[in-house]
Parts: sequence; structure tokens; C-alpha cells
Amino acid sequence: MGRPRKPTNLLKISGAFGKNPKREAERLLNEPVPEGGIGDPPREFLRPESEMANCYLELWNETISWYPSDWLTRMDRGAIYSIVKLRYKEQRGVLKGGELSSLLSLYSQMCLTQASRSKGAGKAKPEEDDFEGFVQKKRQTG
Repeated sequence: MGRPRKPTNLLKISGAFGKNPKREAERLLNEPVPEGGIGDPPREFLRPESEMANCYLELWNETISWYPSDWLTRMDRGAIYSIVKLRYKEQRGVLKGGELSSLLSLYSQMCLTQASRSKGAGKAKPEEDDFEGFVQKKRQTG
């Protein structure tokens, strides 16, 4: 399987389009532009009489809270829905092997693993990394 396509926003940040402006034009021509946030939880999660629906709603809200407020859009609803359903099964101890693989894949695609978060464009990086500050102090003191 080939490498996943790098998001256009990350290509802009990395300066890839400065090297190849034609690539940017081709990307922007066919790329959908999502509007609005993720929206309300699915209706099936909003039935107060159902214990399962209450669990789904709790998992939905928890999963949404892992992201910066402007990160998720309506186009992400399906992935978040699938994550919620699979997490419910995982918590109940009935998640099968193939479902676990799907869940881990969704975690990666939605920047929910340490490795995938480093590729995402979430919250801004702090201005100075603690390690960099340490290295600079060491260089100054000898």
C-alpha cells in the first residue's frame, strides 16, 4: 500500500508549493472545501431512554473534545461516528480483531496517535521547545 496523501495545508506550510506552484493549482482545483463545524451528534445518540445511546453520546463528546475547536468539519462526521461505535465495543470487551485494526487505522488517520499528531496541523507549536532551551543554555555555559 502506498504512502497516504499529504494534506494540502501541510504542503503549504512546508513550502512544497513554492518549489512546484503547478502542484498547488492542481490540488486546489479538485479539492473540496469543507464548511462549518462537525455539527450536532447523530440523532441515534440523542435518545435519553437508551443506555447505549447515552454511552454513544458520552463517547462522541469525549472524542470531539480531543480536537481543537476549529479542527473537525462535517466531512469528519463519518470517521468520528465509526470511532465512537468501535470505542463502545472496545469498552465492552467485544471488539474483534478486524475491528481493532479499523479503530487503530481511524486513530492514525484522524491524528489520534502520537506519530500521526506530529503530522497534523492542530494547535500551534510552542515558540520555544524546552529541549531547545536546554541545549542553548548548555552552549552558552560552555
